[in-house]
Amino acid sequence: MASGLNVSTYCLPAHLEILGRLGLDKAIERKLALNYPSAPVEPKVMELFRFADKLTRSPGEMEKADVDRLREAGWSEAAIFDAVLVTSLYACANRFSAGLGLIADF
Repeated sequence: MASGLNVSTYCLPAHLEILGRLGLDKAIERKLALNYPSAPVEPKVMELFRFADKLTRSPGEMEKADVDRLREAGWSEAAIFDAVLVTSLYACANRFSAGLGLIADF
């Protein structure tokens, strides 16, 4: 999802390839990667997606209330930590691949 928000020409195709190899339906893959609000996921998961979206697009606007909403949705401290870490790492990887002009070659 984060690579889709970042429109990563390298990471997005790689993630779609991985999801396909895991047996996910292509329509679901694309929704998760490119239009997550339309993906058929549980409300708890959608709340996590919205959090990752805000962290990706507007990190300077993050507030304690954003984390509190995840707790209220039922996410553990460890899961929240993992979500922040993964979202942040994808932002770094997406900018790294964009900065080098990498494109998927598979």
